[in-house]
Amino acid sequence: MAVEAPTVTGSRFSGPLVTFKVGAQSDAIATFTVHENLIRDGHDFFHAAMDKRWKEGQRHEIELPDDQPEVIGSFIEWLYTEKIAVTSTHLLQNEDSDKQYIRLAHLYVFGEKVQSVAFRNAVLSAILMARDGAGTITSTYSPITEAVRVIYSGTVAGSPARKLMVHIHVETGHSDWFGKDATLHCPEFLFDIAIALMDKRPRIALRLYDTREEWFIQG
Repeated sequence: MAVEAPTVTGSRFSGPLVTFKVGAQSDAIATFTVHENLIRDGHDFFHAAMDKRWKEGQRHEIELPDDQPEVIGSFIEWLYTEKIAVTSTHLLQNEDSDKQYIRLAHLYVFGEKVQSVAFRNAVLSAILMARDGAGTITSTYSPITEAVRVIYSGTVAGSPARKLMVHIHVETGHSDWFGKDATLHCPEFLFDIAIALMDKRPRIALRLYDTREEWFIQG
């Protein structure tokens, strides 16, 4: 299944081409070509890069040494097809679900980098489509540990993607999602979870003194 992006007008498929050079090592650089109009509209990073005052705009070439070819390929595919392909997690093994969510997390972080609102929204839709499927699903697998870490590492406080990760964990999560090693998790994420859980908890007046023996050292 695929998540659709906003409609792209036909005129944006014409005009000059831009080359992306992805990767840092000269012997492993991946090259992609895309229409300039597609990356200018709605992507502040590329719009600025293609300014004729900069070498990228003059050469119609943008270097992305810190990005992954798979991410750029998926981004360009979205630009042309208006879709992000995902598979419902109930059709996948846990490990494959993890890999898919990690891929989507990297896509969102790239959308954050290039300041593309439409692409980030499309990625969030893809994450939820992967989780929930097209219909009623009896069992789903959610983005956890590594996918969450990728999102927190590449976004700022208040990011919609961060809020979604917290919401999924608070509303649908299980304690075993966290495993036994707290160091595997982003501290900011754990803090956000704690705040969300405390805000969600109903305020009940308790006399803790009456239950003091629960905290006594036994023996």
